[in-house]
Amino acid sequence: MPFLFKYAIDGLTTDASGMTAVDVPLAQLLPATLLVGYGAARAGSALCNEVRNAVFAKARRALPPARLPATALS
Repeated sequence: MPFLFKYAIDGLTTDASGMTAVDVPLAQLLPATLLVGYGAARAGSALCNEVRNAVFAKARRALPPARLPATALS
């Protein structure tokens, strides 16, 4: 996966003549699309984690705390 992002960033950079690495419009759009898609995936992951925590918060509070045997502490 890191190589995809390396290629995405390299595709966004320009050389001294001002031309991008590839002059095909789809190839120019792909790096930006990968970066935006990665950001959207990360945001979606964070949102799903927050929803999961909100849904199961009541169940987590209802459980008694775990008790360790006295022999485990000595």
